[in-house]
Amino acid sequence: MIVKRLGQYIAEKDISYYLFENSIKASRGSISKAVKNNKSIGSNVIENILTIYTDLNPVWLVTGKGEMLLNDKNLGEIEYNLPVKLNLDDFDKIEIIDYVYDNVTEFKSYKSFQKLTKLLFADKEMGEVRKEIEQLKEQVSKLAEESN
Repeated sequence: MIVKRLGQYIAEKDISYYLFENSIKASRGSISKAVKNNKSIGSNVIENILTIYTDLNPVWLVTGKGEMLLNDKNLGEIEYNLPVKLNLDDFDKIEIIDYVYDNVTEFKSYKSFQKLTKLLFADKEMGEVRKEIEQLKEQVSKLAEESN
């Protein structure tokens, strides 16, 4: 989950939750409570995090794939064609992906989101993801109808 990896990043950087929350303009305790209670965080918070902490690998944060930290050496080694697997338990990730995808133009001004769009939003991959989402929605609808 994203918050678990975020907790790992904060520990790796050896900064307090208070300082981290202040740096991204989040309310006091919001990140520490989310990490402690394994609760999801909003896409606006993720946007602030990736804007401020440009060494944080956005692919790692969202998927757990690759290295936690970006640097000049591993930036070119990031796997750009990551397989996207959807799981209904991870629906919050889908919402985040949809939100960012729908607002890519706005996010292009942010350096970290430029990296994120290169890594996650190639047209072909997004088309496949959207098809999978539609298929899952249809399956959920059928299951709901069958249970009634």
